[in-house]
Amino acid sequence: MVTIYGCSAVKKEEKSRITAEISNIVSLTDVKASNISNNDFFITKAEIEILNNGERQKFIASFKFKNPGIYLISLRNNAGIEGARIYISKDTILINDRINKKLYCGSGRYIRSKYGINTSTIPVIIGDFIDEEEKKITEFKCSNNKSEISEITEEKEIKYIIDCREGKISETKIIHGTEGIVLVFSKFINNNRKHYPQSIKIEDSRKESEINIKIRKIEFNPIEKVVFIPGKEYEKVVLK
Repeated sequence: MVTIYGCSAVKKEEKSRITAEISNIVSLTDVKASNISNNDFFITKAEIEILNNGERQKFIASFKFKNPGIYLISLRNNAGIEGARIYISKDTILINDRINKKLYCGSGRYIRSKYGINTSTIPVIIGDFIDEEEKKITEFKCSNNKSEISEITEEKEIKYIIDCREGKISETKIIHGTEGIVLVFSKFINNNRKHYPQSIKIEDSRKESEINIKIRKIEFNPIEKVVFIPGKEYEKVVLK
């Protein structure tokens, strides 16, 4: 949400749904093992729709991730023209705003202070479980095919709801002070032994804004290097 709101501007793969039996117990170890951010991946095409104050915008995006935590995101309009390119690492945020010819620069502390999450927490957007507290209890009871796990720090509270049949996160709530966002994941598929949601809905706690993401194509291959080239002669803007 941070990057999208800040920058307004084929061959079919075999896919099969997971049909595991519902268990009374869900293993947190298994849930973490299914995180797609355990390895490199490249979402080559995702369709994004933003609903904000009655306005509707649509983008095409790509999302490259190199483990353990380097991101490169490209946002394009439906004609394929890139409006923004975003680079995120543990301690750096760089954004090429191609429409306004600006280069936004900041540190990982910017996201943490403004939104209450670390850059290491970004994979929750794609339905991964990030265990910042390193929980000692690894098995949780299921009720009505769901299990809930909470993490509380000084800055935020994250609530995960696990779909016990899928063994994946079906909903994540991130609460930071009086603000928060809710992420809902659905249409899980198993692609090359990787399990992930095709549909992601992000909504702010006031229900004023909504983002819908459809993952259309994703590749799970090692990524050698992530390169970000700052816009030539762009105006530099420091994120504080």
